[in-house]
Amino acid sequence: MKSRLETLKNTASNVVRIALATAALSFSMAVYVSSIANAAILKGEVSVDAEHITLGDIFDGIEDQRNVNYILGPSPKPGKNIVINAHALQKLSKAFRLDWQPASNYEQVVVTRSATVVTADDIRNAVNKALVEQGYDESYKVEVTNLLQDVILPGISDVQPRVEKVSVDNDNQFRATVVLPSANKTPARVNVMGSLEYMVQIPVVTRKIGRDEVIRKSDIEMVLIAQNKITSDMIIHADELVGKTPRRYLAPGQIAKLSDVDMPKVVKRGEKVTMKLNHNGMELITVGKALEDGAKGDIIPVVNLSSNRIIDTYVTAEGTVTVMAQ
Repeated sequence: MKSRLETLKNTASNVVRIALATAALSFSMAVYVSSIANAAILKGEVSVDAEHITLGDIFDGIEDQRNVNYILGPSPKPGKNIVINAHALQKLSKAFRLDWQPASNYEQVVVTRSATVVTADDIRNAVNKALVEQGYDESYKVEVTNLLQDVILPGISDVQPRVEKVSVDNDNQFRATVVLPSANKTPARVNVMGSLEYMVQIPVVTRKIGRDEVIRKSDIEMVLIAQNKITSDMIIHADELVGKTPRRYLAPGQIAKLSDVDMPKVVKRGEKVTMKLNHNGMELITVGKALEDGAKGDIIPVVNLSSNRIIDTYVTAEGTVTVMAQ
């Protein structure tokens, strides 16, 4: 027949089992109890590395080493914790004849399983570094297509993710295996899949620019865009914007097309212009009225106000046109 002490000990074990939220606890039938009560000290917050919680993890000052190492139940998962309440602690103290009583019903021990968190960004950065070493530098945008999550490893260690292998196919799709060394278990492996896009720089304006404004170099910044998204009508060089004016307006960061800009209009429709005609080495000057807007180099019709004739001219400067040879 079991002794009352054994019964108490098993009862305490069952209480802890419930507190730890485990399916079962395996206890040895051997009972290690000192004839004199141990002056025990309760630990408030406990961090454990092992897969099991022992009596020594919860109390200090236990004289019998066999009781110190007595397994109470499994540890929580890495990074998680459990709470052992005052009732369970009192049962343990009584079962193991510890000189300890809870000061109140609120006394407890929080047991946390130590862990190292490797973030999804850590894994992604390791893959990026491996791709750079294969020649895919900052000109390539790395897009991870499978879901990456933080990885929690048991124990505390300085984990440096290492790419075990990486391959890139003809469509610039890559696969990589990342190894995460663990402090006390087999290294974890994470599979990473994604795509590579070659990026090129194109100019965009940094502020809203209206129809009558001339785009200056200081209005432009270069941004990256995937090469496969560039179209034939897209402005890809800064000099295709500088000195031009929007046909409507350009928004900050807007990718502009060739049809979105034009040369600044230096002649306005309905305004008077100076008309010049070079004839036999002489320059004749008269006044006309522009019938269309015109940028430098444009051909526009102008009414000669002296003869009331409409003449084709080309714009040479602001408010000035030259009569085309007849």
